[in-house]
Amino acid sequence: MQVSASLLCLMLTAAAVSVQVLAQADMKDTNETPLACCLTLTHRKIPLNYLKGYELTSDKCPLTAVIFKTRRNIQICADPTKKWVQHAMVYLNDLKT
Repeated sequence: MQVSASLLCLMLTAAAVSVQVLAQADMKDTNETPLACCLTLTHRKIPLNYLKGYELTSDKCPLTAVIFKTRRNIQICADPTKKWVQHAMVYLNDLKT
């Protein structure tokens, strides 16, 4: 019972943050890096000063998403069609140059 209560708490916490990243590590005999896929997308705008980078999910993933990486190394999945996401991507690209 306590294991399922802990599991439920963990799942609710993940849902509250609205972010899940799934790493697929089933590429045994290849030199490819594992795919990072998003299961859910955040609806909250992330302040630009929290972000340090991003990557796009593979076309093999079930959801098209942008995975932002925060300064605290937290990965947050977002909808690439949202204006704030596109603005954040441009902002991060400008930081690199």
